[in-house]
Amino acid sequence: MNLKNIFFVNYNLLLIIIISFSILLRFYNLNHESFWIDEIISFYVANPNISFYETIQRHNLLEQVPILFNISLKIYFKIFGYDYSHARYLVSFFSICSLAVCYLIIKKITKNKSIRLFFIFLVGVNIYLIKYSFELRVYSLFVLLISFSLYYFICITNGQQNKKNLFLFILFSILSFLSHPFSLIVIFSCLLYYSFKSFKQKKFNQNINISFLIIFLIACIYYALYFYHLNEITSWIKIIDFKFFTNLYFSKFFGSRIIGLFFLISLIILIYRNFNFIINSNLLIFLLIIINSFTLPILFSFLIKPILIDRYIIYVIVAILVLISILTFKIKNNKLRSSILFLFVFLTVGNFFTEDNFKQFYKLTPKYKPEFNEAILLIENSNISNLFVKKFMPPSKDKIKFYSILDDGVNEYLQHIININVHKVLLHNINNMSSIGFNKFWILCYVDLDYDKCNLPSHIQNYNILDEMHLSKINLKLVLIK
Repeated sequence: MNLKNIFFVNYNLLLIIIISFSILLRFYNLNHESFWIDEIISFYVANPNISFYETIQRHNLLEQVPILFNISLKIYFKIFGYDYSHARYLVSFFSICSLAVCYLIIKKITKNKSIRLFFIFLVGVNIYLIKYSFELRVYSLFVLLISFSLYYFICITNGQQNKKNLFLFILFSILSFLSHPFSLIVIFSCLLYYSFKSFKQKKFNQNINISFLIIFLIACIYYALYFYHLNEITSWIKIIDFKFFTNLYFSKFFGSRIIGLFFLISLIILIYRNFNFIINSNLLIFLLIIINSFTLPILFSFLIKPILIDRYIIYVIVAILVLISILTFKIKNNKLRSSILFLFVFLTVGNFFTEDNFKQFYKLTPKYKPEFNEAILLIENSNISNLFVKKFMPPSKDKIKFYSILDDGVNEYLQHIININVHKVLLHNINNMSSIGFNKFWILCYVDLDYDKCNLPSHIQNYNILDEMHLSKINLKLVLIK
């Protein structure tokens, strides 16, 4: 076997190992933690047993993102059953598919197989992408659709302007903005890149022009309806502070502040040293995506209202890693290039040993989401079959309906993981429980939305707290009414 064939075998073997390990990381121990409130909302909205109209109503009242993910989840539940225990397999599947599309993107950009392996390794073990493959929310689907859109955009701007590629670019661009508004930043970046390239070559393509026109017309129509029905615009997002500008979310994207700074500084240096190359290649689209994904939301946040949080721009991780992978291999000094490649791999792997996603293979890891499953297990083992979930008290009167529906969502979720009846209760009414046949019961409070800290009102005297447990984001009390 000659050297070329040996490399081909090793390349394919390494690719299989990287992708297999990446898939394992996205499936192993998927239900280690219970749903948190946003996942409960998705589970509640996507109920396959209610009408499509009712799904839209629930979505409009509870969600601040477009409906595509919840519709996809509803269809998934219709096919596989309405069961919380396998719900997250859908988002893990989306994340695995995005790995495949990312490989197609890098394959379209470079023929260098070493770059491809390096890139797919960094994407496959990226701790942030793995994190959101464990969450029943839109973000894994969002990355997948953006990746598809970018792949077909690269195809049509590289001369493959056939009807299939144009149609698929339009389709995935539309699907991406039906999943999240920030996808419009990516589409806008594609338009900037196409305009720059066309002006430079003094040649515009009519089919691509029409494609962008279709996309933006449909986006305008959809978002006019979307903002009309939106219950509020990110009132909970904080104002950008100085700390944000010291790392630009890289510490979250890559696992720690030190590693985040290493990736950020490396990216800046690589862009500076290769700026002319970037401008004259299709890497420019990825640079534009990164720049616009930070600058446009920052400007909006300062001028109008804060809208920028890390998960809204999760897709920039792919753009960052494309640039880092290709530009690192452009370093001419072999020793320097090998050292930097080693550092990227070493720091990524080293950080991985500090993350729960890896540590869960050999030890029990702490839980950060509400421990509903553990609370339910304690209740079931107690043989006391009465559970009351404390109603969420809204911080203002205009939130009464919203919090009432949140109550319904949490109760519906709990009724899927417990075999007893679940009731909602206001704590100042618990002294009336004995009159309706409840003398001994559990009270569960979800800490994140419990502004009273699950404290029983001081004016109520006729009760004893027989037991009390504090789990992750859950307070559980066993109460006896005298």
